[in-house]
Amino acid sequence: MTSMFNAESLVIITGTNRGLGREILTQFASKMRKPSLFFMISQSAETLKLHCKEMSEKFNQHNFVSYPCDLSDPTDTLKLCDMLRKDLSEKLTSQTNVIMVHNAASSGQIDRTSAELDDASKLQSYTFLNFSSVILLNAALQQFLASSSLKPKCWVVNISSLAAKKPDKCLTEYCSMKAARDVATTILALENQSIKCLTYSPGPLQTDMLNSLRATWCNKDLVDTWPVLTCEQSVAKLMTILEMEGFESGAVIDYFDE
Repeated sequence: MTSMFNAESLVIITGTNRGLGREILTQFASKMRKPSLFFMISQSAETLKLHCKEMSEKFNQHNFVSYPCDLSDPTDTLKLCDMLRKDLSEKLTSQTNVIMVHNAASSGQIDRTSAELDDASKLQSYTFLNFSSVILLNAALQQFLASSSLKPKCWVVNISSLAAKKPDKCLTEYCSMKAARDVATTILALENQSIKCLTYSPGPLQTDMLNSLRATWCNKDLVDTWPVLTCEQSVAKLMTILEMEGFESGAVIDYFDE
């Protein structure tokens, strides 16, 4: 079986400015054996611009394009979908694979119980960032593929969490949206056999999100019982899974799975 990393690819990654997303971008760029094009999507335009320059200097065989976008904003996200459709149609060739990684996410109001989640605007914004934007990006990708004469190999990777299966108190938003994303990715695999889908739970990571849980989560003492990983460790496992391609489309795989 030919590795996905052996081909020229167009790689779309959300939430690339820091933490796990930054490491996913770095390891993809390192693994790709042919010149590829990376679409970097994050909210902070200035940080994204600097990161794009840094990646271009470090991996000069590839091209990096920054897409500043607030994925919690419907208008901004729809503009991004339009830009992606346009750029895919202009830059994709018959030799190019397409890889989309849904990494962008936030922890939500982790200091509140479900009885206290009564701000509709905050709930709407959270849902759009963590779920609706994923649905829209998947739809944009599928609409492009359906209209294109090119038939590239295509992968969609959903970054999930064990919290999707093991909910805990004060994590109503986070657990619910992770579970919803997992289901949506499974349905994508069922509906579109031309896209190979994977849901990956990276394990507890030493990131800003973990620091936030330690500081403000109502069940924060639990954090110190977790086997915390580095982003580098977890992404290396993801790269191995993708390179082996031994998973069925729609599979849900955790870092700690054998």
